[in-house]
Amino acid sequence: MENKEFKPIKLSFNQYEYERACRDAEQKLLALDQMLVWSANNGVYIKSKDLMKNFLYSPIPTFKSEWYRINSSKIELKVNQDKLLELCEVDIKELEALDEKVRKYDALITIVDDKKSKLFKYASSVSKEDFTIYTKDEKQNDKVVKLKKYLEALDEVAEITNVYPANICSGLSNIITYDVRDNKYIINHSMFS
Repeated sequence: MENKEFKPIKLSFNQYEYERACRDAEQKLLALDQMLVWSANNGVYIKSKDLMKNFLYSPIPTFKSEWYRINSSKIELKVNQDKLLELCEVDIKELEALDEKVRKYDALITIVDDKKSKLFKYASSVSKEDFTIYTKDEKQNDKVVKLKKYLEALDEVAEITNVYPANICSGLSNIITYDVRDNKYIINHSMFS
């Protein structure tokens, strides 16, 4: 008996969810950029990797502590962060609104080293692999190969007669479903879990 190495077959790729995740990541990056610009306009430049990481997860406390570190020596009085922000007329509400905008998106953001500017920047970590499902063993591979042959034959039959997707899907216990967005049959990956 010959010992073959198992190679997973791609069952499905959720293009719509992938595109949505990319849009969410783009919107989150844009909102983060607006927060960085707001901070810079108020005298706090978020450039180091540690500071960027803190700013990503808790922007308001990070801004306040950095701003206080920079500006506390300007006034000889001992006052807390919030009082000093108020005395210097720094309105934090705009940063809070931008933070809400960032929190609205569930995209995963990382910090990468920008080779051109030699600074750190925020980047999206959306991967196509996160939206792709593969077979897990040789038995599933055999099923998928047979189902793909069946779908090819079904396409050929559809050229000469009407084929009704609902009947085909229910006749095969929904191991094949019909995607109405793309007008094509797909293998139901949930049957392989």
